[in-house]
Amino acid sequence: MPYVAGAGTLPWHQGVTAADLAATVRPLAGAVRIENFSDDPDLWGGPVTDERYALIARV
Repeated sequence: MPYVAGAGTLPWHQGVTAADLAATVRPLAGAVRIENFSDDPDLWGGPVTDERYALIARV
């Protein structure tokens, strides 16, 4: 079940990889950096198998 009605029609409705998001944002930003949070189980209460990150972009 989608988290909101119509979510299935949105781009990346099942998530977006850090690489794909960075490639999309890079032409719009002066600098793009990815901070990976997947490798820190303390943040999530245990190990995770999906990609968790923050994208930082300077415009």
